Amino acid sequence: PLFESANTLDSLGDHVRARDQLRRLLRSAPRHPGALALRAFIDVREGNQPRAATTYRELAAIHPQAPYTRALKQFLDSFDQRAPQVRTARLMEKAGRHATALKKWHEAYPEGLAPGPLAYEYALVIKSLGKIERARQILQSLLEHYPGNLQYRLAVNKLDALQPEQRDAVIAVFSEMTSYSAFEREAHAAWRELLIGFETPGEAIPLIEQYLVRYPDDYRVKDHLVALRKHRQEHKPTTQTSKTAEGKTRKITHPPELARARRLIEQKRYDKAEILLSRVVRRFPEQGEALGYLGLIQLRQGHYHKARKLFQRAARHDLEQRRGKWRSLTRTAHYWGLLANAEKAKEDGQAVIAEQQLLKAIALDPGEATGYAYLGDILLAHNQLAEAEQRYRKALRLEPENWTALRSMSQVQARRSPLLAVRYLEGMNPRQQRKLGSEYSRMLASALRDLADSRLASGDIKGARRALQRAVKIAPALPWSRYDLARLLVASGQADAGVRIFEKGLALSPTDPEMRYAFALYLQSLEREMEAIAQLDAIPEQEMTPKYRTMHTRLWAESERRKALALYKKGKKTQAMQRLQAAETPAALSTPAAAERLASAWLAIKHPRRAVDLLSRALRHQPETNIDAHLQLIIALHEASMLRAAAAQIHQLWHREQLTRAQTERLTQLDIDNTLLRVKQAQAAGDYTRAHRQLDLALARLPAQPELLYAQSRVLLALGEKEAALTDLRTAIGLAPEEPSYRMMLIEYLLEHNQHNVEEEIQNLLEVLPPEDTNNRLRLIALLNRAGWSESTTWLITRLARDYKGNRELLLSPLARQQDREAPAQALALYRQTLLDDDESSWTKWADEAPIELAGEVDTLLQRQRRILTLALDYGSRSATAGLSTLFATRLPIEGRQPLLGGQLFVHVEPTHLDAGRLDTVTPDNRAELGTNLFCTTGCSRLRSKQSARGTGLLLGYENTHWHIDAGTTPIGFPVSYFIGALQYKNSLGPVDWRIELSQRPVTSSLLSYAGAIDPNTGRSWGGVRTTGITLGLSHDTGGAWGAWSNLQFHQLRGKEIPTNNRVRLLAGTYYKWVREPNERLSLSLNGMTWRHERNLGEYTWGHGGYYSPQFYISLSTALDWYGRTERWSWEARGAISRSRSRTDSAPYFPGDPLLQANAEAIAPTTGINPNYDASSGPGTGISFEGAIEYRVSRFLHIGARVSLAWSQDYATNRGMLYLRLTDKPGLGPLPMPPEAPLCLPDY
Repeated sequence: PLFESANTLDSLGDHVRARDQLRRLLRSAPRHPGALALRAFIDVREGNQPRAATTYRELAAIHPQAPYTRALKQFLDSFDQRAPQVRTARLMEKAGRHATALKKWHEAYPEGLAPGPLAYEYALVIKSLGKIERARQILQSLLEHYPGNLQYRLAVNKLDALQPEQRDAVIAVFSEMTSYSAFEREAHAAWRELLIGFETPGEAIPLIEQYLVRYPDDYRVKDHLVALRKHRQEHKPTTQTSKTAEGKTRKITHPPELARARRLIEQKRYDKAEILLSRVVRRFPEQGEALGYLGLIQLRQGHYHKARKLFQRAARHDLEQRRGKWRSLTRTAHYWGLLANAEKAKEDGQAVIAEQQLLKAIALDPGEATGYAYLGDILLAHNQLAEAEQRYRKALRLEPENWTALRSMSQVQARRSPLLAVRYLEGMNPRQQRKLGSEYSRMLASALRDLADSRLASGDIKGARRALQRAVKIAPALPWSRYDLARLLVASGQADAGVRIFEKGLALSPTDPEMRYAFALYLQSLEREMEAIAQLDAIPEQEMTPKYRTMHTRLWAESERRKALALYKKGKKTQAMQRLQAAETPAALSTPAAAERLASAWLAIKHPRRAVDLLSRALRHQPETNIDAHLQLIIALHEASMLRAAAAQIHQLWHREQLTRAQTERLTQLDIDNTLLRVKQAQAAGDYTRAHRQLDLALARLPAQPELLYAQSRVLLALGEKEAALTDLRTAIGLAPEEPSYRMMLIEYLLEHNQHNVEEEIQNLLEVLPPEDTNNRLRLIALLNRAGWSESTTWLITRLARDYKGNRELLLSPLARQQDREAPAQALALYRQTLLDDDESSWTKWADEAPIELAGEVDTLLQRQRRILTLALDYGSRSATAGLSTLFATRLPIEGRQPLLGGQLFVHVEPTHLDAGRLDTVTPDNRAELGTNLFCTTGCSRLRSKQSARGTGLLLGYENTHWHIDAGTTPIGFPVSYFIGALQYKNSLGPVDWRIELSQRPVTSSLLSYAGAIDPNTGRSWGGVRTTGITLGLSHDTGGAWGAWSNLQFHQLRGKEIPTNNRVRLLAGTYYKWVREPNERLSLSLNGMTWRHERNLGEYTWGHGGYYSPQFYISLSTALDWYGRTERWSWEARGAISRSRSRTDSAPYFPGDPLLQANAEAIAPTTGINPNYDASSGPGTGISFEGAIEYRVSRFLHIGARVSLAWSQDYATNRGMLYLRLTDKPGLGPLPMPPEAPLCLPDY
């Protein structure tokens, strides 16, 4: 009741009381979709669109699929992005152009209108076009969704007034509605119009008398009442006698309404005539003339089957002299009904049924031309030209001016040849030309365009131009002849002449939107997008069709794309991205062609995932039709390494039937590319069986593709199937003899298997290589060099050095890519021999001028031959409890690296000084927290309070691409020192990197855990905790925007005089790279960890280890990381915030010595100290910051610094480092990003 009341008040314009009802309703039902929508509609009417938009977002969140939600969104759009179309539709309706108004509504809301205010306007347009039942359905739906709305109720009632059987109920509603001031005038007018339309006195007089009680001064209705009474007296029904079809005599009544109905039919006022005749038939069911006239109305409205039944009834019941007429009309209705059946069957693709219906029609009336013409159309659709022509000629013999036959005959001739079509059209007599009207000049112009295409294909450019000039002359107002002629002029270098042709066309037809559209297309072909947009802008808003809007959007997108790429080429990438983002308007996103242009720009500036997102959203609007956008999406998916999604798109497109030849060729190449990329993934994962299976499937649907056969041969070779591999390789060479990579692989195969025809294949390769292809010549050099063919290598190098002398970048880049990774010294020697002086300074001189990517390639080889010395000063502090958990650490790491066996041998020496501060030995409670000080009885204040350690750590190790091994000791000189070391292996499985590590490492949480400590009370040492165990790591980063990592650890913690503890850790995180440029990164990460220790050994009394050891710990953190580099600088900045929860169990003072613990508990009453640490639990918050910077002083010397700061409720840690790195060979490539600060001993 509240919702119905609110709707009633809203329809009366009483928004205050309507809001009050809605507030009451929403208090009891806060998620009521109808109430929320109605409140928003009221907000919009009162001018508060922002509040309505807020309500829409709320409604969309809780009822995304509700009709109210869609109606509100459409209503809001009518004031924003769809406002121009809605405004045009309303203007067209006011101007009485109902069909145009309906078209504009459909363009504005192609998805259909949900029940709401706009649906009401749409229903009124539908009603104006005579679609009464559809209008009633919409209005009834509105009344169901908004019960109590008087406006919708009145509109439904006005439609019900057209149904005679509902007149009493309708009049009751009109009477009721006149009691509301807001609707009194409209209801009164509708009631009055209904009564005045009554022409049957017996039915009308009582209703009019009832009306005059309410409106006694309505003189027009009074006059109508007088006229009806007079008519009743003067026009009594007449009767005639006639014989029935069986020969019996009967009387036929002729009501006076028949004469009135005849006049209405003559005036083509079929609706009113039908109402009158229906009344007559209800009173006199066998009134033959009324039945016949009803049949005539149905015939003229195209309802042939209804007409035929009515004519048959009329022929049975009408006067004998009129029965022949109704029988003739029965045949006519039957004939045209058969034609209508044929048309429907043809539209449904049922050609056989269509032909059967047409043959029946021809048999029914052989003298009617249209049946033959329609049958010709069926035959023409199946390309049966001779049979179709025969039917058309028959139709034209019966009716020389038959429009269908004349038009279709020209199509028959056009299929045979454009010249025959032109001759046929020119041979028509004047009457036939007049019958076709303006269509004649359009058809002749179209035939001349086809003739021009034919002559152009045969190379007759002059003949094509003459044909197009004739087409323009015959139909000067048609734009497409002008377009073809202008394009032909462009091909001969006369683009401006083409512009003048369109300017003349616009002078003839300045208001023709199609002329401007064609001109815009022509200007676009000249890459004059802004001028093309100006032509489309000149089209009036009300005439802008979806086709014109689509092109406007596409042109604008192309213009923005060009501007963005120009900015990108100037190095202004950020501005280019901003321009592209601004170009992603709703119109562009709903136009796949425009989205395709913008997506190509995102691909060009290396943002493939943005292109994928853009194209995916755009294709939701036209998923079935825009093949080119689908192809562009596949390219973007490849660039973004989303290969499975790309494969799914390719599979879908292969099942489309409307692919053009060019699209099929593009799709074939994309299918090949996708297969090769997925094969590459499988090969990287070591799964050659999967790679073989993928290639087999691809070759089944794309046979004889040399790229696939080449890839298959490489896979088969890896699987050991040498003969099959060689067969596929030679087949690929046979299909593509000019492709050098196939011949290169054959040479490599022959070299590996010591076959004798290597020289022949080398010569074959050199013969097909173009002179400018140094790349493959250098690949051949590298291949022969590895195989030991030194004579051939020297000959080729000498020849290259002679032919390409001085082109250092051209030669060096391919060599750098092709050299054996396991022989960098040999590669460098070859470069020096080929390109550079022996003096190493030539390297640095060359690198100063070379492109940074090329210098980086050479630097990779140099790096593996480089000796490195690193010196650093590292200082860290942890502020907590002095003498216990406080720690000040100073380290001087020194590391040297020496190339060895394709990897590097390293030696690490690290003098270290640790200081925990002074313990408060005066206060018993504080003193008792270290060692066995609890048992001190005399001179306790003089116990050793200074806690520090000094020593030198050593580490010797080796590492290469996959392996890392090291061994050493914690600083010698510490109270407790011990062996440390690790064995690590890392590799990748497809896109996932993994590693496994066995290690023993120090725990550096405190002086006690790292160095061990001396018990002040006994002088004994304890501590020095190390972790021994296994670590498993996984990570995924293919270079795209997203990455992830995880780490699982199982460790045992042991120390001198400390019980063994077991620890399990699980860490994982994901990150998103907002910026991922070659020289800059900005990423946001989300990380989590959970870990547990078997027991709490985190204190500093005897037997504890001084390291944090909760029984449960979980945390979640987020971090923002930014790093980048220039030619001389490299930097990193990272900020993070974390939230954690932990639980630590209680622990005895002396966990490793039950006797000491028993003694401590025995003296507790004396000391007043409980020798047990309390359990604790609760949340925690942490904040941290890290920063690093590195500077290249020269190509041999780098200096840098790193700082790390962290705060929490219980402690703060700070750490800083200064370092320098010296190399014996120059650094040619870019600086590392982020900076690579040296590691300290505990960090390995």
